[in-house]
Amino acid sequence: MFKKIIKYFLLPIRKVITKLVISEIITRDIEYNNLPINMAAQYIITEGVDGDYYEFGCFKGQSFIKAYNAINHNYNKWSKFERTYQAFSSKKLAYKAFEKMKLYKCRYYVFDSFKGLPAIEGKDENHPIFSEGRYDCSKSDFEHNLKKNNIELKDVNIVEGFYEDTLSPDIKKKYNMNKASIILIDCDLYNSAKIVLNFITDLIQDGTIIIFDDWFAYKGNPNKGEQLATKDWLLENKHIQLIPFSRYGIYQQSFIVHKNEIK
Repeated sequence: MFKKIIKYFLLPIRKVITKLVISEIITRDIEYNNLPINMAAQYIITEGVDGDYYEFGCFKGQSFIKAYNAINHNYNKWSKFERTYQAFSSKKLAYKAFEKMKLYKCRYYVFDSFKGLPAIEGKDENHPIFSEGRYDCSKSDFEHNLKKNNIELKDVNIVEGFYEDTLSPDIKKKYNMNKASIILIDCDLYNSAKIVLNFITDLIQDGTIIIFDDWFAYKGNPNKGEQLATKDWLLENKHIQLIPFSRYGIYQQSFIVHKNEIK
């Protein structure tokens, strides 16, 4: 009986402590880990790139969870006057600068078939590990992983289906999609990446960060995979420039978008 009473009172306390510890770990990871998503999340705040987060290819949700935490962490940090005051000796000037800042509350979009990679055809053939059905995860499992990590599903717009079936002007209208601040493209394949790039052409703006998760796949061949898709896309959109931003691991590369005026 005594053990049950102790357990009854200690369990809520343990949950609170666990939540605080996890929060501290997340904060430390974001502040001191130079993942492209962490750098992008800080960049869009300090450069005033107002827009939403778009992720193409989410698998089990690990990358999305990191993005959600990083963006919200930086939003909350820069929403406080104390962060601005750190850069000033004059409190009056600090308040003036703080009042000038208008932070945008990001919305989140996820696009995935939840059936893994599509059939590997044409330019995408002959990769040692990419195959049809690889990286499959059900939508319900993805949602479960988000909830386990304290992400409210009401904050996330999930578009299920293969890109050739879902990425259309109608879907932009349906979800009232706005300009993008950060875009993660984790498509692995040329065909999928090219469809995504065509879709985001009118969503990007000066300062949008595009993170390619498999930029150096296919042995870094510029005529394969995400690199070739990007090269073809840029040839079709000569007003768009991609400025190299950051790298991570053996595959990931991010860029800052710059748009020239169309003459």
